[in-house]
Amino acid sequence: MHYLVRDLPERPEPPPLPDGFGYRTVGEEDVAERVSLHREVWAPSRVTELSYAQVRAQWPYRESLDCVVAAPDGRFAAYCLCWPDDANAVGEFEPVGVRPEFRRRGLGAAACTFALRRLHEEGGRQAIVYCATEPACALYESLGFGIHASLVEYSRR
Repeated sequence: MHYLVRDLPERPEPPPLPDGFGYRTVGEEDVAERVSLHREVWAPSRVTELSYAQVRAQWPYRESLDCVVAAPDGRFAAYCLCWPDDANAVGEFEPVGVRPEFRRRGLGAAACTFALRRLHEEGGRQAIVYCATEPACALYESLGFGIHASLVEYSRR
Protein backbone atom coordinates (compact mmCIF):
# COMPACT_ATOMS: atom_id res chain seq x y z
CA MET A 1 0.00 0.00 0.00
CA HIS A 2 1.36 3.41 -0.94
CA TYR A 3 0.43 6.75 0.56
CA LEU A 4 0.58 9.46 -2.09
CA VAL A 5 0.42 13.25 -1.80
CA ARG A 6 0.07 16.16 -4.19
CA ASP A 7 0.32 19.87 -3.42
CA LEU A 8 -2.27 22.24 -4.90
CA PRO A 9 -0.67 25.68 -5.12
CA GLU A 10 -2.89 26.49 -8.13
CA ARG A 11 -6.32 25.39 -9.32
CA PRO A 12 -5.97 22.45 -11.73
CA GLU A 13 -7.88 22.56 -15.00
CA PRO A 14 -9.73 19.31 -15.76
CA PRO A 15 -9.19 17.95 -19.28
CA PRO A 16 -11.81 18.26 -22.00
CA LEU A 17 -14.20 15.32 -22.00
CA PRO A 18 -15.49 13.32 -24.97
CA ASP A 19 -18.63 14.71 -26.62
CA GLY A 20 -21.69 14.34 -24.42
CA PHE A 21 -19.78 13.68 -21.18
CA GLY A 22 -19.80 16.25 -18.39
CA TYR A 23 -18.41 17.12 -14.98
CA ARG A 24 -20.73 17.56 -12.02
CA THR A 25 -21.15 16.94 -8.34
CA VAL A 26 -23.65 14.59 -6.70
CA GLY A 27 -26.97 15.88 -5.37
CA GLU A 28 -29.73 14.24 -3.37
CA GLU A 29 -31.51 13.30 -6.61
CA ASP A 30 -28.40 11.35 -7.73
CA VAL A 31 -28.13 8.91 -4.83
CA ALA A 32 -29.50 5.88 -6.73
CA GLU A 33 -27.14 6.43 -9.69
CA ARG A 34 -24.14 7.11 -7.43
CA VAL A 35 -24.84 3.88 -5.52
CA SER A 36 -25.26 1.97 -8.79
CA LEU A 37 -21.86 3.22 -9.97
CA HIS A 38 -20.14 2.30 -6.70
CA ARG A 39 -21.71 -1.19 -6.65
CA GLU A 40 -20.63 -1.88 -10.23
CA VAL A 41 -17.06 -0.63 -9.69
CA TRP A 42 -16.52 -2.48 -6.41
CA ALA A 43 -18.67 -5.61 -6.96
CA PRO A 44 -19.49 -7.32 -4.79
CA SER A 45 -20.37 -4.28 -2.70
CA ARG A 46 -22.60 -3.90 0.33
CA VAL A 47 -23.29 -0.21 -0.37
CA THR A 48 -27.00 0.55 -0.56
CA GLU A 49 -28.99 3.75 -0.96
CA LEU A 50 -29.55 3.70 2.82
CA SER A 51 -25.87 3.21 3.67
CA TYR A 52 -24.84 5.88 1.17
CA ALA A 53 -27.39 8.27 2.70
CA GLN A 54 -25.66 7.63 6.03
CA VAL A 55 -22.28 8.44 4.42
CA ARG A 56 -23.73 11.68 3.05
CA ALA A 57 -24.98 12.60 6.52
CA GLN A 58 -21.53 12.20 8.12
CA TRP A 59 -19.13 15.06 8.75
CA PRO A 60 -17.12 16.13 6.74
CA TYR A 61 -18.98 14.86 3.64
CA ARG A 62 -19.82 17.58 1.11
CA GLU A 63 -21.86 17.22 -2.08
CA SER A 64 -19.52 19.79 -3.62
CA LEU A 65 -16.63 17.33 -3.30
CA ASP A 66 -18.50 14.19 -4.46
CA CYS A 67 -17.35 14.51 -8.06
CA VAL A 68 -18.50 12.53 -11.08
CA VAL A 69 -18.15 12.35 -14.84
CA ALA A 70 -21.58 11.81 -16.36
CA ALA A 71 -21.98 9.87 -19.62
CA PRO A 72 -24.20 11.06 -22.48
CA ASP A 73 -26.97 8.68 -21.35
CA GLY A 74 -27.01 10.27 -17.87
CA ARG A 75 -25.27 7.42 -16.06
CA PHE A 76 -22.20 8.20 -14.02
CA ALA A 77 -19.09 6.85 -15.72
CA ALA A 78 -16.45 7.76 -13.11
CA TYR A 79 -16.24 9.29 -9.66
CA CYS A 80 -13.91 10.64 -7.01
CA LEU A 81 -15.11 11.38 -3.49
CA CYS A 82 -12.93 13.88 -1.66
CA TRP A 83 -13.06 14.10 2.14
CA PRO A 84 -11.90 17.56 3.30
CA ASP A 85 -9.82 18.45 6.33
CA ASP A 86 -10.32 22.21 6.39
CA ALA A 87 -8.09 22.78 9.41
CA ASN A 88 -5.10 21.43 7.49
CA ALA A 89 -6.26 22.40 3.95
CA VAL A 90 -6.02 18.75 2.86
CA GLY A 91 -8.44 16.45 1.05
CA GLU A 92 -8.40 12.66 0.93
CA PHE A 93 -9.60 10.83 -2.17
CA GLU A 94 -11.62 7.77 -1.13
CA PRO A 95 -13.09 6.05 -3.06
CA VAL A 96 -12.29 6.56 -6.74
CA GLY A 97 -13.72 4.39 -9.50
CA VAL A 98 -14.68 4.00 -13.15
CA ARG A 99 -17.48 1.78 -14.51
CA PRO A 100 -15.87 -1.13 -16.36
CA GLU A 101 -17.36 -0.19 -19.74
CA PHE A 102 -15.84 3.32 -19.49
CA ARG A 103 -12.31 2.32 -18.43
CA ARG A 104 -9.17 3.13 -20.43
CA ARG A 105 -10.61 6.45 -21.68
CA GLY A 106 -9.02 8.82 -19.17
CA LEU A 107 -12.25 9.34 -17.25
CA GLY A 108 -10.77 8.29 -13.89
CA ALA A 109 -8.01 10.86 -14.29
CA ALA A 110 -10.61 13.41 -15.39
CA ALA A 111 -12.81 12.77 -12.32
CA CYS A 112 -9.77 13.09 -10.03
CA THR A 113 -8.63 16.32 -11.68
CA PHE A 114 -12.13 17.75 -11.33
CA ALA A 115 -12.05 16.76 -7.63
CA LEU A 116 -8.64 18.46 -7.27
CA ARG A 117 -10.11 21.61 -8.80
CA ARG A 118 -13.15 21.53 -6.48
CA LEU A 119 -10.87 20.92 -3.48
CA HIS A 120 -8.70 23.90 -4.43
CA GLU A 121 -11.78 26.10 -4.87
CA GLU A 122 -12.82 25.20 -1.33
CA GLY A 123 -9.44 26.09 0.15
CA GLY A 124 -7.60 22.77 -0.06
CA ARG A 125 -3.90 23.03 -0.82
CA GLN A 126 -2.90 19.37 -0.66
CA ALA A 127 -4.52 16.06 -1.62
CA ILE A 128 -3.75 12.57 -0.39
CA VAL A 129 -4.74 9.15 -1.72
CA TYR A 130 -3.84 5.53 -1.07
CA CYS A 131 -3.23 2.83 -3.67
CA ALA A 132 -2.41 -0.85 -3.57
CA THR A 133 -2.30 -1.81 -7.26
CA GLU A 134 0.06 -0.75 -10.01
CA PRO A 135 -2.71 0.65 -12.26
CA ALA A 136 -4.13 2.77 -9.42
CA CYS A 137 -0.69 4.06 -8.40
CA ALA A 138 0.12 4.86 -12.04
CA LEU A 139 -3.11 6.85 -12.36
CA TYR A 140 -2.35 8.99 -9.31
CA GLU A 141 1.29 9.47 -10.25
CA SER A 142 0.16 10.66 -13.71
CA LEU A 143 -1.83 13.37 -11.90
CA GLY A 144 1.20 14.66 -10.02
CA PHE A 145 0.88 12.62 -6.83
CA GLY A 146 4.10 11.26 -5.39
CA ILE A 147 4.68 8.42 -2.94
CA HIS A 148 5.04 9.81 0.57
CA ALA A 149 5.21 6.47 2.41
CA SER A 150 4.64 2.79 1.81
CA LEU A 151 3.23 0.03 3.96
CA VAL A 152 4.90 -3.33 3.43
CA GLU A 153 3.44 -6.50 4.88
CA TYR A 154 5.76 -9.24 6.06
CA SER A 155 4.85 -12.76 7.11
CA ARG A 156 6.52 -15.99 8.05
CA ARG A 157 6.28 -19.03 5.87
